[in-house]
Amino acid sequence: PAKSPWFGSYPSPDLPVFGHPGAHSLCVYVVGHVKRPGVYYLDEGAATVGRAIKEAQGLTGGAIWKRSVLIRPQLDSPYLYRFEYQHDDESMSLRDGDQIYIGARGE
Repeated sequence: PAKSPWFGSYPSPDLPVFGHPGAHSLCVYVVGHVKRPGVYYLDEGAATVGRAIKEAQGLTGGAIWKRSVLIRPQLDSPYLYRFEYQHDDESMSLRDGDQIYIGARGE
């Protein structure tokens, strides 16, 4: 299974928050090897993995797409999606509470 520093729980409550909650926004977490990790409120009509990473100002130099995962909280246990194809995976729609972890070499 894919691993992340916060698998099975939410990221640190100390993460900076970007955007504002609203009737038509989703809350997603973007952490790991991105330039601006944080909690992001995205318009639900445009909430994709690619948009979230763009809001996080992109990947750092050491980021490796295939070591990255989407963690989707569910009632019984979180669903993990291991990214394989950057172009396709960036267009994946997000849901409220989704967590994106961008990995790097050695993780």
